[in-house]
Amino acid sequence: MSKRNNARPSPPDNQFDPLDPSSGWYVSEGAPRTDEGPSLPPDEGMRDVRRPLDSARSFHSSSRRSRTRGVLGKALVFVLFLAAAFIALNFTVFQIRRVEVTGNRTRTGAQVAELAGLTSPVSYFSLNRADIEKKLSADRYLVLTGLEKRFPSGVVLSVRERALCANVQFNGIWYLTDEEGFVLEKLSRDDPRNTLPKVTGIQVRDARVGYHLVPARDEQLASYRLVMAELLSQGYVNEISEINVGDSAHVYLVTRDPFTADIGWADQQLMARIAVLRGVVGKLRELGRQGGMIDLTDLEQAIYSP
Repeated sequence: MSKRNNARPSPPDNQFDPLDPSSGWYVSEGAPRTDEGPSLPPDEGMRDVRRPLDSARSFHSSSRRSRTRGVLGKALVFVLFLAAAFIALNFTVFQIRRVEVTGNRTRTGAQVAELAGLTSPVSYFSLNRADIEKKLSADRYLVLTGLEKRFPSGVVLSVRERALCANVQFNGIWYLTDEEGFVLEKLSRDDPRNTLPKVTGIQVRDARVGYHLVPARDEQLASYRLVMAELLSQGYVNEISEINVGDSAHVYLVTRDPFTADIGWADQQLMARIAVLRGVVGKLRELGRQGGMIDLTDLEQAIYSP
């Protein structure tokens, strides 16, 4: 009968190997150690190992967030500094202080600048043409034709003053218009202003001060504009008492003598026709003639009929 060997068999070489997680070496504190290895829930043995790793990750993430907040804070301070500097310059350097006005005749430059709102502090960068046009429109005689900004605090306003050019009748009332048919004044009486030519033959649908005439036929207003522009260009408007645009193919001009001239189409050789009219009328006056018809539809041959 053999003698029983009470010695416990040796464990495998790797059972308690500290480098082998499966050996049972990594046992939570307080867990009983048995020959068969620790009796632990799944992954319980690795819990204490993961905690230091999670703490390290948390530390690095917190460091990155701190650095990011620092960079954003510096950027915000820089942006605020730039904004403050811009505002300071905007209220000191970039304020409109020099206003030049050209094209004005009866209005002074100071009057135009005040009407445009440039006598009060205005930023160079906020100045725009639409605002100036709107403000100048309060004076119906003023038209803004150009705006030039001169860095950092100057501006040049180019304006045109509308002039009274003609009498136009609507519903029995005479209105005074400029060369474009813009209504400037309404006469308090039924008689036209004799120093200005009358526009006849035009069919007006509406006439209001501060607005352009509304014609029933656009070509009639277009004929008036062309003829008036040429009369002004040649300095002959004061010699004309009437402009009849009832028939676009036969526009009539009546001088103060009076001679009545048929100049044909208003958009064909208009400059030459009015120049010939001036020469013919001048010659007829030298001959002592007064009144009659002058046919200028053919520039090759001007025909006069007493």
